[in-house]
Amino acid sequence: MMYWLCVQLTWKMAGQLLFRFLNPATLIITPHYWWAVFNFRLATLVKGPSLVNNPYSWNKLGNVLYLESPAGVGFSYSLDGNVTTDDDETALNNHHALLHFLDKFPEYEGRKLYVTGESYGGVYVPTLALLLKDSPRFKLMGIAVGNGLTSHKLNDNSLLYFIRYHGLVDESSWNDLVAKCCADPCSTWCAFTDNKTGECQRIISQLMELALKGINRYNLYSECASGVNTLFQQSMSMSIAEISSSLQSSKTYLCHNFGSMFRDNIYTRYHRYADSTMPCIDDTLIRSYLNSPAICRLINVKPDVPKEWDICNDEVNVKYIRTYEDLSKQYMKLLQSNISTLIYNGDIDMACNYFGDEMFVDNLKLKVRELYC
Repeated sequence: MMYWLCVQLTWKMAGQLLFRFLNPATLIITPHYWWAVFNFRLATLVKGPSLVNNPYSWNKLGNVLYLESPAGVGFSYSLDGNVTTDDDETALNNHHALLHFLDKFPEYEGRKLYVTGESYGGVYVPTLALLLKDSPRFKLMGIAVGNGLTSHKLNDNSLLYFIRYHGLVDESSWNDLVAKCCADPCSTWCAFTDNKTGECQRIISQLMELALKGINRYNLYSECASGVNTLFQQSMSMSIAEISSSLQSSKTYLCHNFGSMFRDNIYTRYHRYADSTMPCIDDTLIRSYLNSPAICRLINVKPDVPKEWDICNDEVNVKYIRTYEDLSKQYMKLLQSNISTLIYNGDIDMACNYFGDEMFVDNLKLKVRELYC
């Protein structure tokens, strides 16, 4: 496992270790990408990209440990080359990585520990926290998940409401969706993806295609970095069925059902298959910086590891086994163990939208102690 420890710059909160674990829902943006965002900023100079100090860096509040996981992500690698894994094995490997970290740096043992993550961190964080909470070597205080994937079903279905509430589909199309997919058109909630009829799947596919065309799914109101290039525009004009067929014929990707189409970012994966850059994200600076020989030597990347750092790894995504469809039991166990838990969202992320997480928290049926203002 590749890690990067950013030590605390001030002594205001001495004794705390903040463990930051990041991973998005599908294409696996690696922690080092966010390390450069949260702790430093990258700037373009004549001699190439260079780091610029971030005055709001997290390690002014505590020690921050970034871990690239699972194997295959970033500079982390598998000894036998097999990157197939699942939610439980990933949690166990992360736990072992932290134990090895304490063996190497025993001065951090027993300090207050907070585990945080975003996107698919909604799965990684609670599954790891359950292993940490009973360990005598860790003093787990709390977890935090931002824009997290906490329930596949709620995330998929709430996305359709998100599309409607943000005016991305017209009323006629929405009424058609409700009529074709919902048992009770007057209900305030409909599990659209539970309806497997061809008519329902057709209208869902149409609405999803409309919602994805040329939109930055990580920031609804932001333009795509460097605009939307020709290849991406071509992929946007194809239907989900056409793209799925194209990827399937390449023997590289296969999408089994609608419920995983947006979560697995089928459009993004097609674009990655056809080109080498991520749509809407300009990762040129970070890739250039982390793959420079000088930086690789400085951060102790093994020279015999035959891989370059990239913002995502499609092989890991395809081979990853999603063990848990819903994380309610895991979050409840942590809450019952008095582990402070924060689930927070912005309102413009479509990949893991706020509405799905809001419904997830509501479904936990927790008693409100005090309203947050």
